[in-house]
Formats: sequence, C-alpha cells, structure tokens
Amino acid sequence: MITRTKHVFRSPPFLFVLLAFGLSWPIHLYGFGWFGYGPDEILKRLLLSYLGMLMVAVAAFIVRFFVENKNFKDINWNPGHPWWYFGTLLFCISLWVIPALITRLFGHLEWTQTISREAWIVIILSLAGPSVIAGFGEEFGWRGYLLPRLLTKRSRAREILVIIGFIWGIWHFPVALGPLLKGLLENPSNWGSMVGATLLNCVQMVGTCVALSFVFGALWLRTNSILVLSFFHGYFIGLRDAVGMILVGRDEISTIIHIVILLATTLIAYRWLERYEREGEIIGINPKP
Repeated sequence: MITRTKHVFRSPPFLFVLLAFGLSWPIHLYGFGWFGYGPDEILKRLLLSYLGMLMVAVAAFIVRFFVENKNFKDINWNPGHPWWYFGTLLFCISLWVIPALITRLFGHLEWTQTISREAWIVIILSLAGPSVIAGFGEEFGWRGYLLPRLLTKRSRAREILVIIGFIWGIWHFPVALGPLLKGLLENPSNWGSMVGATLLNCVQMVGTCVALSFVFGALWLRTNSILVLSFFHGYFIGLRDAVGMILVGRDEISTIIHIVILLATTLIAYRWLERYEREGEIIGINPKP
C-alpha cells in the first residue's frame, strides 16, 4: 500500500497537474479577483490571465525535463494542414462574431460608443496573435502533455477526456474564486450570497470544460498538431474578448446561439470519438508523449 501511494505521488501526470495548479492559481486568483472590467483594469487582468495560461506549459516543461529526463526533440511539432486553421477560425467566428451581429440587428447589443486605449490594446492582443501564444500554454499542457500519458488505450478516449475536462474545469475555478476572495476580504458579512453564486459558476465551468474537452481532444487526436490547437484556443478566447469590447448590452439571443453551436459541436466530437474507439481506425498520427 505504501509503495502504491509513493508511485501515485511520483507519477509525472500527477506532478504536472499539481504544478500547473500551483503556478497558475495564484496568478489567476489575483488577476480575476483584484482586476475587473474597468477601463483601467481590463488590460492588467488580461495579461495576468495569459500569464496563468502559459504556466500550464511551464509545468509540462518542468516535469518533462526534470522528472522524466526527456528533451523536446521527440515532440511532433506537426504544423497541420492550412484547412484546419481556416476551419477553426471559421468556427470561432460562427460562435462569437456572427451571433453578436445577429443580436445587434435585434437591438439587444449596441456598438461601444467610446473604447479606451486599454480596451483597444486588449482587442489587438486578442486578434493579433498573443492570445494564440496563451492558448499554446494550455494546449501544450492539457492536450500535448497530459492526454497522451493518460490515453494508453484508444477504447478509453472518451473516459480520459472526461477526466481531463474535469481537471480543466477545476483549474478555471479562480475565475470565480478570485472575486469571492476579494469580496470576503472587503465585506465578510455578505458571504452567503457570494458563496452560492460562486459555487454555481464553478459547476458551470466544470460542465463547460468537460464538453469542450471532447471538442479539443477530438481535434488533437485528429490533427496531432499542438499548433492547430493553440490557434483554435487562442481565437476561441480572443474573438470572445474582442467582441465583448466592441459590443455591449443584453445578449440573450447570442447566448442561446452559443449554447446550440457548442452542444452541436460537442455531439459531433463525441460521435467521432465513439467511432475512434469502436473501429480502432488510425486517424491522423498517434500523439507522442
């Protein structure tokens, strides 16, 4: 029993998850807790968010180099086919831009009248490439490092992606816990209402990340390209943030469209993974650890 416990706690995947949380959480707790969406705070919050995302890759690099004693020559830096970049970009536009424009036609969203200098910088960072670098931080860790080490049998693909999605969702908790921590420090008497809303946000994050884990996982297994995944992740969050800077107001219609698109995409990815497990067909190149 003692031997097994030591083996678990020395396991590189376990150490990677522990280190990823340890490096990212303090940054995100501070970034999402002490900086909001105000004109003087939004850029600081975005930069700290990007830094926290990059810490996931740093954790993977550390565990791989110092624990596994491996260099990075055997990692397949497959650039992927150009059509994958076009397809993922089109998906992100369909998810964030088109619904917002449709909602704008119905009068539920308005063009932002004055965009601050910081907001313009956020828009540029979201669209010009830095968001892709931040996306690489997460993708190199969750899909590039953790997924190949847990997915030892093709028949367990969906099961493993649920596990990774659950871990991924918990990793996002500082988005909700940061404001809670700040609120408790500033007004501890109002803890009841704040805790309830925070718990709901955390549950939603886990559910969303489990669903997206099928999408991101299927794309990784299909393309075997961290670069494609990084591009997808970068513009998934980048277009969302940019649209949020340019259009403001009630967006119930776009929210419904988002949910429908995400559910449909998750279902498609789930069915592909089901076939991937059942038929055992070689689709793309098997990812290397």
